[in-house]
Amino acid sequence: MRLDEWEKLYRAAADFKDLACWRWMHDSDLFGVQDPESGEVGYCCVMGNLGEFLGLAVYLGAEGLEAYVKIAMEAVGEGDPEALFAQKCLMASFEGRDWMEKPDLQIIKQLGLKFRGPQAWPVFRCHDPGYVPWYLNGDQVRFLTLALEQTIEVATRLKTNRGLLKPPEEDLLLVRVREGTGQGGQWRDIWLPAPPPPIKSIPDTVDELTLHRVEKARRPKQGSWEVDVFYAPAAVTEGPRPSYPRVSLVVDCDSGLVLNVDLGPAMQSWEEIRGQFLKFVEASKQLPKTILVCREELERLLFPVTERLGIDLVLADELETLEDVRAHLFAFLQR
Repeated sequence: MRLDEWEKLYRAAADFKDLACWRWMHDSDLFGVQDPESGEVGYCCVMGNLGEFLGLAVYLGAEGLEAYVKIAMEAVGEGDPEALFAQKCLMASFEGRDWMEKPDLQIIKQLGLKFRGPQAWPVFRCHDPGYVPWYLNGDQVRFLTLALEQTIEVATRLKTNRGLLKPPEEDLLLVRVREGTGQGGQWRDIWLPAPPPPIKSIPDTVDELTLHRVEKARRPKQGSWEVDVFYAPAAVTEGPRPSYPRVSLVVDCDSGLVLNVDLGPAMQSWEEIRGQFLKFVEASKQLPKTILVCREELERLLFPVTERLGIDLVLADELETLEDVRAHLFAFLQR
């Protein structure tokens, strides 16, 4: 990776920190910057108004924007591990020396830079769902540099024009777009519609043979189960970038007993998750009258199974019993 590109990134981060635009901007002041190389829009969120965390998050595309909206609407609560696992963004933040990793320090040394004190050291990371925040590649370094530069431009104007980000029509967002090629291209404002949330593909295919065996067994039905799928808080290393396993958990509502736990890779498909659940159902001596889930995609995933087996499937606001079990599981794994 070119050292001059890193130098530009650190310079942009220093200018951003000197501006301290979090003094007049909030994390709801969202705007976009289009990557001239890929055409993807990154949605920029300035953080630091409360002084606890200083930085810029650039949420990438429709998936990144969906994660931002969930956090902003508190669908993912503050401190909830899902807030970390769900994000798809590039992040520039300012931390203490203890946050720095060896690759960060090597680049800083090569550039001859010096930092001292809390919230003084620039840290740049890529966040992807299910993966540990990771170091930037060349494309990401260049785009985050542009995002920081354009954030400075927008923030400076917003300081004297609070109506800058007010859309002319509902569901439009201000996006900075560069016209022309190379460094001579000119940046301008345009208004673009916010992209809809990406459609999560849930396959219709079911293991008919296994499902037929469960139907034929005619097992008794009693009580309720709570079912959820989430990322474990303890990362595993199975390649250059550590990831968080996906946990499929089934809990009995009445007793609070854990009926089944399955671990899968971070990128485990929904089809594989349904296959695991169906194998568990086949091995169970008793089936529930009702299954409760709290995610729409999980409702869509289990519906072909519950419909065939005559089990009521309920989309609940929360899973109280399962959340208690999950909290204990997280505490154990984080020891």
